[in-house]
Amino acid sequence: MIAQAAKFVDANAQRIASSSDNSNLHHVAFQNPDNSRVLLVYNPLSDEQSFWVNGQTQQFEYTLPGRSAVTFDWE
Repeated sequence: MIAQAAKFVDANAQRIASSSDNSNLHHVAFQNPDNSRVLLVYNPLSDEQSFWVNGQTQQFEYTLPGRSAVTFDWE
């Protein structure tokens, strides 16, 4: 997960608020100095978990397989 974050999150990024109605998912969001935003989500369960992402300019549903992570980034 750290290697994944390092690809998208700048060393000078600021952590920003993120929230979820799905308590099974672990998530964190950052804003980079160039104002891009990054959302990292991890599903520790063996079952897939669906959730909604509300980005700066888009909203979508995503289904994350069990025991996997995903990174979303917005310019």
